Amino acid sequence: MVFVCEICKNNPNSHSFTKINEDENKICYYTHPKEAQNNKTEGIIYHINGELSELQNKKWIWILNIKDFDYMIYLKLKILWKLRN
Repeated sequence: MVFVCEICKNNPNSHSFTKINEDENKICYYTHPKEAQNNKTEGIIYHINGELSELQNKKWIWILNIKDFDYMIYLKLKILWKLRN
């Protein structure tokens, strides 16, 4: 079953965690936190965990665009950093 974030289904710009490429070995995701329109931690974590739960032993690459980095983006990155633990 393919993961669908219901929040992003209604507004594709909500979380800025987008699959931009996939082949038989890896999946590439792109994030630009400044463009994310929904800053609720639970939704961001739900979306990313949902996407990553479908990797099926594939490697993944995460392109993180930090253009226009500011304090709000720092807070979002703190959330994302917690995901890796």
